[in-house]
Amino acid sequence: MTITNLELEIIKLIDIKKYSISRCSEELKISKKEVKKNLNSVREKIVNGLLNEESFEIEKLEIKEEEKEENICKFRCSVCGKIYSVNYKNGSIICPLCFSSKVMDKKTANI
Repeated sequence: MTITNLELEIIKLIDIKKYSISRCSEELKISKKEVKKNLNSVREKIVNGLLNEESFEIEKLEIKEEEKEENICKFRCSVCGKIYSVNYKNGSIICPLCFSSKVMDKKTANI
């Protein structure tokens, strides 16, 4: 059973940090409806996984060891604001949190 980074972040903010739906929505820069939908989804996955004794997999963006030293650029997502590193030779700048490909330039991003 796979839990997305966005679902994980939402359940952390709502259930652990005790954010309201509104505050979580503002923090992640997504709609309240999207927060509720993902919160319900991750809670259902967790309950079903526990009841069916299934393991959980967290969907994460991983960087291979040889990619860490060279060709790495930092990006800030224009949608959710997450800062993340990507090997620019791979050509994939998808945000690992919200899966957007919209990024800010260096001046706007303040990285």
